[in-house]
Amino acid sequence: MFTVYAIDASYLEVTGSLCGANGVEALEGVKILGQASITGTYTLNSRLLKA
Repeated sequence: MFTVYAIDASYLEVTGSLCGANGVEALEGVKILGQASITGTYTLNSRLLKA
């Protein structure tokens, strides 16, 4: 899943490595104006690709 956030801040202070969990933690206390998510699936199984 990929989520994008519109926030009321010019930057976020992310502690530690730049990963999803630390990014979400940095959002705590920030005003979120909106968000959108998209989920995709894929397979490398050739039998499923023909279906």
